[in-house]
Amino acid sequence: MADRSEEKVNQEKFLAMRAVQPSDYRAAWAAGVKPSQVEAWKEKDPVFRREYEALFHEARMAARELMVQAVEKAARTLIDGLEATKDGRPDWATRLQAAKLILTGLGVLRREDERTVHVGVTVRQVLQQLSDEELRAIERIVERFAPVSG
Repeated sequence: MADRSEEKVNQEKFLAMRAVQPSDYRAAWAAGVKPSQVEAWKEKDPVFRREYEALFHEARMAARELMVQAVEKAARTLIDGLEATKDGRPDWATRLQAAKLILTGLGVLRREDERTVHVGVTVRQVLQQLSDEELRAIERIVERFAPVSG
């Protein structure tokens, strides 16, 4: 059995290898220690366990920040997709795809519904669900903003 100073050197070797190796197993063999010894250190040596966990803390925080940035960028892209244009006119295919992705992600639209959503079907289904009062309100809005024919 290694004395305490030799054990500390082995722990440091392992931690140095673990920073560049993809697994505890590979890092242990690269450092010249048995993987079972590493597990024992993690279980029984609180100082080693803290050093081991600290090794990954910064990496986890950086990875988390990258994920948050990616989610924010994806959300901005979908929101921009709701206003997409092509040749100066609304790009309805892109707008609908963005809307479907957002509504599905929020749980408003079920995945099985997503496959069957089309502009005409969606509008028709929505109109069928409206009360007479809601339909009259929509008609008033349409009349108010409809172009005046002259």
